[in-house]
Amino acid sequence: MMPVTFPAVPALPPRKTLRPEPPGQDLPPLKSPRLLAQLRERLRFMHYSLRTEEAYVYWVKAFIRFHGLRHPAEMGGSEVEAFLTHLANDRSVAPSTHSQALSALLFFYGKVLGHQLPWLKEIGHPRRQRRLPVVLTVEEVRQVLRAMVGEHQLLAQLGLLKKAELPLGPMAANCS
Repeated sequence: MMPVTFPAVPALPPRKTLRPEPPGQDLPPLKSPRLLAQLRERLRFMHYSLRTEEAYVYWVKAFIRFHGLRHPAEMGGSEVEAFLTHLANDRSVAPSTHSQALSALLFFYGKVLGHQLPWLKEIGHPRRQRRLPVVLTVEEVRQVLRAMVGEHQLLAQLGLLKKAELPLGPMAANCS
């Protein structure tokens, strides 16, 4: 009996990603003469979403306006840090908003202007503060229930008892 042989299977080409630009590959030259149009062109080439495009254009415009309409190629790290500090301190933006502005400027300087600015990566992303839940003590709950009257007190007591899965007797006796 002869052994069965199968033909060699050719290797599959690598899968395409959503953002096809590998790290070492040069991007094609930009065609638009206007700065924000170049930003849009690059975002579309790299398949970013429309909402991301709108947000990045907004933050680059805000950055340029903040510095008196100076061209971003003339500015450096101190101007970017000043803008991000302004957002955090003066406008008190949320950490996610601050990160979005930082990401927009990182993309703009790196992919549109072609400036490799290592200091931008060193700027820390703000962190969300964890909020502790507000919990009342047992005595505070009793005081709140004592301050209620009528059906409001009864509904609050029933809601607490259902949540705590306690019998009605002891709670009603403590709150009257």
